[in-house]
Amino acid sequence: KSAEEDEDIDKPEFDIKLESLIPVLKKEIPLKAHAHRADDMFTAIRIAQEFDLKLTIDHCTEGHMIVEELLEEDYPLIVGPSLSERSKIELRNLTFETPGILSNEGLQVSLTTDHPVIPLQYLPICAGLAVKYGMKQEKALESITINPAKVLGIEDRVGSIEVGKDADIEIWDGNPLEIQSNVLCTIIDGKVVYIFDNHNHAFYFWMKSLHEGLFNKGCRLIHVDQHKDMRKPDDYTVDLDNLNDVFRYTNKVLNVGNFIQPALKKGVFCDVDIIDSSYGFDLKPEGEYVLDIDLDIFSKDMDYIPYDFRLNKIKELIKGAKVITIASSPYFIDQEYAIKVLKELFNYDII
Repeated sequence: KSAEEDEDIDKPEFDIKLESLIPVLKKEIPLKAHAHRADDMFTAIRIAQEFDLKLTIDHCTEGHMIVEELLEEDYPLIVGPSLSERSKIELRNLTFETPGILSNEGLQVSLTTDHPVIPLQYLPICAGLAVKYGMKQEKALESITINPAKVLGIEDRVGSIEVGKDADIEIWDGNPLEIQSNVLCTIIDGKVVYIFDNHNHAFYFWMKSLHEGLFNKGCRLIHVDQHKDMRKPDDYTVDLDNLNDVFRYTNKVLNVGNFIQPALKKGVFCDVDIIDSSYGFDLKPEGEYVLDIDLDIFSKDMDYIPYDFRLNKIKELIKGAKVITIASSPYFIDQEYAIKVLKELFNYDII
């Protein structure tokens, strides 16, 4: 037998579980040790040191009890979920004081909700509660922004506002960690994006963007939708200079089928291009435009158009748009599926 054949005989059978450990052993990704109790955290640290591994300690429920030891090793800590009951013996020392105690000593702390244990949208609330129990405000914000980015190794792209990073920014009307604060505007890759449920809300956000000088009055509107939405409202009476009146008009007069005509009649847009079929995607826009998307374009009724074709065509339109309004359309499309589509439209592969 040849040496090559002998070598093949000595090889163990392929095991995908063991193969997945190769990037860990090469220190390309960290070993993520899920540990609540102090003794389990010590075990994770011993294993990481024995095999020379990168390590994150996830949950870290009793981390506040072994601060000196954690300081000595200085591994990244991911604390949570704290917004839960003590449902098992490992959680008997659960407290919102843990992240503050650890970060105040100089340790790198991230927060987790362990979604879906605690829904992800409650992450800012968890950070706010950590501040209430002793965490510094700035450190709490870092725990849900730059610190997780460092853990994932993508801090060169996201996690803080710096020149050269992805321009993905939320603008709030107050402290993001306060429960009553609201998102005023989302900027994705440098573009202002408004996301809402019912499509008539697009009218309000068009006026708001116009007031803020985000696009020029009289540009084109590109409307991507399963439906044309070109019905005429009974009433065109609205003061476009008064956003409070625009809000009233949007919610009291308009509906999901008649919100475009008032914008055309009032000269907000000079014309509208409607994409509601495979032929519509042949559009090659010129000049300035606002992009309006209804995610029902991804409903089952539209599956006669290949998914990737729709996705890539809309991505191209996103690149040239001044402002983007998106209706999640809960009546026509499952909202978990809508979130998946949104992530793919905006290349959120890191989520």
